[in-house]
Amino acid sequence: MKEHKGPGPVRGIQIALALCLLSSSSAFAVLGQRSDSVVKMATSMKAKIKAASTSSSAYTAQDVELNGTKIREYLNSDGVVFAVAWQGVIEPDLSSLLGDYYTEYSQALRTTEKSAATKRNLNIETTRMKVRKFGHMRSWHGLAYVSSLVPEGVSVEDLSL
Repeated sequence: MKEHKGPGPVRGIQIALALCLLSSSSAFAVLGQRSDSVVKMATSMKAKIKAASTSSSAYTAQDVELNGTKIREYLNSDGVVFAVAWQGVIEPDLSSLLGDYYTEYSQALRTTEKSAATKRNLNIETTRMKVRKFGHMRSWHGLAYVSSLVPEGVSVEDLSL
């Protein structure tokens, strides 16, 4: 009888799936925080990072693409992410993108009337941040920003993909 060595095919698939799930949720800079770590994480995950085509003297932007979703991070002159916009086939993990602001977002979301229309087109506003998202299966778009971090003279209406 042949001796069985190693984790086996099922265990190997489980490990690979767990690694994919863990890595896909943390490849982006977090709203309200410095973006220094995003380059290191995305590079190790082989995500595509490129300078965005939009910039101004008040901010810079960088794009990260992973699993068919493009995320643009807007950084103020201090290197802090003041806004994130996304477009893609899947909606990004907002708990990863919003960071410390996610609790505030989820509390506001609980008080929003639930209907099919709000699932496709949602505007959440709290005292510190705003989130707009819209779309349908395989086509999701959104923008989240912290009002107090938006540089002077920048219109959030101009921030998109």
